[in-house]
Amino acid sequence: MRETSFNSEGKHTQEALRKANEELEEKVEARTTEHIKVNVKLLGEIRKREAAEEKLRKSEMQLLEIIEDQAELICRFRPDGTLTFANDAYCRYFSKTRDEILESNYLPLIPVEDHDAVEKHLNSFTKNNPVATIEHRILLPSGDTRWYQWSNRAIFNADGNIKEFQSVGRDITHTMEAKLAKENYLKRLIESQEIERRRMGAELHDGLAQDILAIRNGIKHYLKLTPGQEDSKKPLEDVLAITAHCIEEVRTISYNLHPHMLEKLGFTKAVKSAVEKAFHPTNINFSANIDDVSGILPKDMEINLYRIIQEGLSNILKHSGADEVSVNLISRYKSIYIKISDNGKGIDNQFRMPVHAGSAGLGLTGISERTKILGGIFTIDSVLGKGTTLEIEVPHPAPARVVKQHS
Repeated sequence: MRETSFNSEGKHTQEALRKANEELEEKVEARTTEHIKVNVKLLGEIRKREAAEEKLRKSEMQLLEIIEDQAELICRFRPDGTLTFANDAYCRYFSKTRDEILESNYLPLIPVEDHDAVEKHLNSFTKNNPVATIEHRILLPSGDTRWYQWSNRAIFNADGNIKEFQSVGRDITHTMEAKLAKENYLKRLIESQEIERRRMGAELHDGLAQDILAIRNGIKHYLKLTPGQEDSKKPLEDVLAITAHCIEEVRTISYNLHPHMLEKLGFTKAVKSAVEKAFHPTNINFSANIDDVSGILPKDMEINLYRIIQEGLSNILKHSGADEVSVNLISRYKSIYIKISDNGKGIDNQFRMPVHAGSAGLGLTGISERTKILGGIFTIDSVLGKGTTLEIEVPHPAPARVVKQHS
C-alpha cells in the first residue's frame, strides 16, 4: 500500500513539474517575444536617430561649406568678446589661423575710440530686438584702418540671457570714405560761409549802419539850425524815422550774419540772448533751460550749435503759429543735447516740410547738415495740429561742467 501511495504521489509531482515547466516556457517565450518587439522598435528608433544625425551632420557640413565660401567675414563671440567661431574669410582677413583666433578677444581689432559705440550697440539687444547693425572701424595687421558694417544677431539661452552673438561683416570703406569726404567738404563750405557772414556782418555794422547814422545825424543837425517852418520839417522828420528803422534793420541783419554776442558774452549767454531776442517782441510764451557750457566746447562747435538753435527758432517764428515754446540745452556725459518744442501747426512727417509752404525745409536741412558735421543725431517728432519737437544730440569729449540756468 505504501508503495502504491508513493508512486501515486510521484506521478502527481511529475505532472505538477511538467505543468510548471510548460508555464515557465510559455512565459519565457512570451517575454522573449516581447523583448524582441521592444528591441526591434528600439533598433528602428536608433536607426532613425542615426539617419537624422547623419542628415543633420550633412546639413551642418553644407552650412559650414556655405559659410566658409562667403566673402563676408563671419564670426561668433560671447558677450565678453571671446571669439568662438570664425570663417576662412575672417581668418585670412586678419592674417591669423583659426586656432589663433578662437578663444581670443575681438576688441583689440577695433580702435579704442570706437569701443564705447560698440559696447552701447551690444547692450541694446533684447529678445524682442535680437538683430541690429553697426558701422565701425577695424585695425588690420598691416596697421591700415578699414570701415566695416556688421549685422549682428543675439543668441539667447533658456534663461533669456545672451550666450553668443553671430556677426556678418562687409567692407564699406569706399562708401564711408566718400561719405566722410562729402562731410568734410560740407564742413569747409559752412566754415567759409561763416567767414563770409562775419565779413558781411562787420561791413554792414561798421559801414552801412554808420553811413545811415551819419545821414540821420546830418538831418537832425539841419533841423536844429532851422527853427520854425514846421511844415517843411515834416518830410525830414519822416526821413529821420525811416533812418532809425534802417539802422535797426541793418543791426539785426548784421547780428544774424555774425552773432557778436557769441564772442563778447560767451556761448551760454549768447544762446539765452538769442532766445529772448526771438520771442520777447512776440506774444509767444517761452521757457529756456540752458546749461552753462561756456568754455568747454570748441569754437567751431559753439558756432554750429548756435546756428542750429537759431534755425530752430527761426522756423518756429516763420511757420509754426505756436504760442508756447520751450528751448532746452543740456550737458550730458560726453554729449550736448538740444530740444526745441512748440505747440504749433506741426510738420508733415512724410515730407518733413511745414504744413503751410515756406522755405523752412532749408532751415531743417541746415540743422541736419550741421548736426552731421558735429557727428550727432537729429530727429523730428511732429503731430499735425499739435506741434513739433526737434532733438539734437552731438558728442563732445570735454567733461561735463554744468551750471543750470533758467529763464
